Amino acid sequence: MHRSTSLSLIVAASISAWLCVTGSVSATNNNGICDAGELCVYRNLNYGVPLFDQTGSISDYRNFVYFNTTSSPHDDVTSVWNRKTTDNMRVWGSVGYTGTSNCYLPGDYSSILPDGTKGTLQNDAADSQRFNGC
Repeated sequence: MHRSTSLSLIVAASISAWLCVTGSVSATNNNGICDAGELCVYRNLNYGVPLFDQTGSISDYRNFVYFNTTSSPHDDVTSVWNRKTTDNMRVWGSVGYTGTSNCYLPGDYSSILPDGTKGTLQNDAADSQRFNGC
């Protein structure tokens, strides 16, 4: 019985160690850190906090809040950074991936909107985002 318990503890410790290692490599949605693999939108120019960081497409920013706040990024985005390494990102001015938009290639960013080199999205006008939408 003691041998079985020891083996179970070793397996549990190995799984825990594996989860810790894999967890640190992947991006975590809305944790307040603009990790590789995320799209990060900021309320303030030059990537000033608060920030909203996500790994997937979002059709309506009204359902989300900036990290550690009660404020929504809906119509309140001033700078954008696409930290994806392989995916394009389009940020739309209206919910449901409609309206004016900007396209961000992997690694692209805008320190202040509007950014005519990326599209026609205006300051404080973002409402949705879609990976590979460009």
